[in-house]
Amino acid sequence: MTPKDIEQVRALYDGAVHSVDRQVGRIVEALKREGLFDKTIVMVTSDHGEHLYEYERGMGHGEHLRGDSVLRVPLIIYDPLRAGQRASIHSIVRSVDLVPTLLDRIGLPEPVRRDGVSLMPLLRGETNDLGLPAFAETGIWFVESGRQFFQQRRLDYPNVLGLMEIDPFRGEEIVLKEEYRDLIETAKHRMILRGGYKLISIPTRRGVRYELYDHAADPEDQNPLDPSSHRELFESLRAELWAWMERDPRAVVHNGYLLPVPGGGMP
Repeated sequence: MTPKDIEQVRALYDGAVHSVDRQVGRIVEALKREGLFDKTIVMVTSDHGEHLYEYERGMGHGEHLRGDSVLRVPLIIYDPLRAGQRASIHSIVRSVDLVPTLLDRIGLPEPVRRDGVSLMPLLRGETNDLGLPAFAETGIWFVESGRQFFQQRRLDYPNVLGLMEIDPFRGEEIVLKEEYRDLIETAKHRMILRGGYKLISIPTRRGVRYELYDHAADPEDQNPLDPSSHRELFESLRAELWAWMERDPRAVVHNGYLLPVPGGGMP
């Protein structure tokens, strides 16, 4: 990729963002025309960000967990009851918090089992930080080898052509082969971000490797910390990350690996 190529890719991405922005504007204008805008809660968010060749990390949105480009997404909430009260929240909130927030806002009971919490205390100005940890995991690697750092530190499986098959029982859809589902799930990199520190778990054939960062001071995760010099912090974050992984009843955590339980039916 030449600098000109990268400039074009970023310009195309900017164009896509502009297009989405216009469509959100059309929805808002339609709500106003129908007299619904002042009684409608509007949320604008995204499922992930995008790497656009920052720090020679390539382009994509599920290959690795360094930096903020993929992990930070927009979250804009318009509440007609607080239309004149503008506020920016700078503490951690998560996508899993959106449903509990909406249920709390409109006064409906929350489900017994939930992953997130209501953000209403933040929105009401009762606090500026709920002290939430953020978790994330990588997706499927489409190529089996490469020069990128995340390709050098991973459990191997075939490229996307070897991973997929045509399923005649699902309308000829292209689906993931069953024999690779468990391996792909085990191979994912996973992370926790709490209190300004990030810990990334990287399964390899020689054991699980960890990268620890002072994310508040180093938001692009360029300078890993030595876990042996931050032993208490490292152990605390690793234990919390493992506990999050163990919440999946279809798998167990062993020596840091997430291992699917036979017959557990990993997705």
